[in-house]
Amino acid sequence: MALLADTHALLWFWAGDRRLSRIARAALANPDEEIFVSVVSHWEIEVKRRRHAEFDLPRPLIELMEEADFLPLAMEFATPARLANLPDIHADRFDRMLIAQALHHELTLVSGDRLVRRYPVPILW
Repeated sequence: MALLADTHALLWFWAGDRRLSRIARAALANPDEEIFVSVVSHWEIEVKRRRHAEFDLPRPLIELMEEADFLPLAMEFATPARLANLPDIHADRFDRMLIAQALHHELTLVSGDRLVRRYPVPILW
């Protein structure tokens, strides 16, 4: 199964945070899983880390990704068109972009966000 990690799942994974579910932790730690990290998450971390300590990483994101064998996922020009068809459930633009990417690439989103779970996207948590 190909997974797209939500930003909070990544942060909790690397911080060893207990809020990350056992299922999500096992999937993110499984070397047999194909796990993607979106440029959207990188953007969100960089935008929010100056204001929120929980967005600090122990090392640069690219180093953490390489160590975990996570794959980068760019934003294609066609992906934002998916946003037009998403219901207005979540106001967080980063989460909405991650949902659009997961749908566009047919990925399962690793997310514990209750609002994200209300979208028609496969979720692992």
